[in-house]
Amino acid sequence: MKNIRFLWYNLYDLATTVKTASSEDADFPLTNIVNRWHTRCWRATGDAAEWIKMDLGAATGIKAFGIKNHNFTDASVIRIQGNAADNWADPTVNVIMDYNADNMVEFWDTAQSFRWWRLSMVDAANPDTYLKIGRLFIGTYFSTIINFSRTYLKQIVDPSTKMYSTGGQVSVNEKSQYKIFRYDFDTVDNIAPTFDKDALEEIFTYVGQAKGYFICQDADDKENTFYYVENMSDWEFQHIGLDRFFSLGIDISELR
Repeated sequence: MKNIRFLWYNLYDLATTVKTASSEDADFPLTNIVNRWHTRCWRATGDAAEWIKMDLGAATGIKAFGIKNHNFTDASVIRIQGNAADNWADPTVNVIMDYNADNMVEFWDTAQSFRWWRLSMVDAANPDTYLKIGRLFIGTYFSTIINFSRTYLKQIVDPSTKMYSTGGQVSVNEKSQYKIFRYDFDTVDNIAPTFDKDALEEIFTYVGQAKGYFICQDADDKENTFYYVENMSDWEFQHIGLDRFFSLGIDISELR
């Protein structure tokens, strides 16, 4: 099991990152991907040879690439491509992503530093006849030296409501289920070389309770533990000794 990873500083969302696509449905433009709500998707007009291209402006180290809310089938071929120039005949990075329904992520142990990045998508048998994406992440990640405790909360929430008539008939307003999590870090260090407390404070200062971000609970099981989330409360560090060690509890919810 690998320690939890926080994917919080999203280069895709920056105004300085130039984003273009092979095509877009006028009702579902590419600009939707930077929206906090992943249900506001980009849609291509086809499914056989689509792409989204990113110009970061300068070579930048990338260690994670994530997708939230897609309609790819298990027959799709989704490639992450990176290159020094806007030339895709033989890109330096050319990785086929592992398929997973809804959420997909790729990690590199060593940062891949390139200016140009592209997501290439081929899914010609897709029954929708188009491809869609709700959110993209491109950037790096932070992982604490000491992981959260073995005991953690994972709760599946069903916000659906039911009403009963006087005759006993039921009317259901069905809504999408989502997960909430509680992670307790019994020890967060603030010593060289990691300074985990400082790094976690920086993360919360940036995302707060307003921004969505991604976590991967265990990169060894990334297909089942990669989530798009928001904070449900502030992060409160409790001092536990020597002015260097703290504890921290994090309550988060999947963004719906």
